[in-house]
Amino acid sequence: MPLEFSDLYKVAEGLICAKKYREAYAIYIILLKIRPQKAALWHGLANCLEKIGDGEGSRNAYRMALKYHLMENEKGSNLWAGWAAMKLGDMEMAYRLFKEYVEKEPDYAYGWISLAAAASKLNKKEEAEDARRNYRILKERNPYKRRECEGKEMLISIMNKSDGVINEFIKKMVDEIECDQ
Repeated sequence: MPLEFSDLYKVAEGLICAKKYREAYAIYIILLKIRPQKAALWHGLANCLEKIGDGEGSRNAYRMALKYHLMENEKGSNLWAGWAAMKLGDMEMAYRLFKEYVEKEPDYAYGWISLAAAASKLNKKEEAEDARRNYRILKERNPYKRRECEGKEMLISIMNKSDGVINEFIKKMVDEIECDQ
């Protein structure tokens, strides 16, 4: 069965979670050929480039991610735009975007830890501690899965929809991921 764009995107995200950055990088390049204005693709590519040691490529991809995140009006746009701004060294912008995000999405723990990171870098110690406290409360209420396990689950969900060489590739990746929950 042929995969949809969203399926291949999920493979790339699963590979990032599983710390398979070179493999994810290759998929992001393909996806960007199809949708070059999709912020999440630039963000994923930037993350991969950062992890494989291409600092200049990563900064360029984060610039593109920031540009398109700011143009989008999706649920997580401010959160991910904030991270792109932070990676580019613009702590004021990151802080502002994270603040806006947690005001709209106060129940997402990662938004609070993101705000804590930016506030800390700006020496807003009390606000950083308040954000960390909110993060801990939310995380305790709804603990995260290990990233590798989350990635493996994403890949398995697509593996069950795929066939041919993509299926073989995903199976190989799944077999290499250690996940003990």
